[in-house]
Amino acid sequence: MINILEHLCDEYDTFMFDLDRTVFDTFTKGGEPIWAKQMIQPLKRFDEDLVVDDCESECVLQPGIRQVLDYLKSKNKKIGFISRGGVFNVEYEKQPSILLLKAFGILNYFSYIKLLFYKDEVKANHLSKIGKCVFFDDMDKDLEAARKVNGIKVYDRKVFDNWDDLL
Repeated sequence: MINILEHLCDEYDTFMFDLDRTVFDTFTKGGEPIWAKQMIQPLKRFDEDLVVDDCESECVLQPGIRQVLDYLKSKNKKIGFISRGGVFNVEYEKQPSILLLKAFGILNYFSYIKLLFYKDEVKANHLSKIGKCVFFDDMDKDLEAARKVNGIKVYDRKVFDNWDDLL
């Protein structure tokens, strides 16, 4: 079996991730999907892969993402994120997505470019400035736009069951 991530590491030094529905998933207490920016503080970490908010909504770290980040870090790859999960007029350190990454203990993996925008930003415009990289996302419009940028290897998060599939 081919280790997809190993193969990608041979060709690319930079790996960019979307956050919502790519690195983690968020749900109301009734199980309906929501965005990370809808999580209400305070946030409480229940275990390694589960954070619950003040209204009992849950954020679950996707299976295998921690191992993928470990692997990329061990190969000295640049790891960043690009997300439209920002809340308008909230300072960066208090953004729900940043607080969730901290709660899961994985913010430190993202030591390269960390872009968190309000809802209308075009990710492909920023990816073109980053240059050659691997980009993971779940949203079709972002995937399609990124495919048009030279040097960007695009992976649709919806096409594999969990992150372990890449190892």
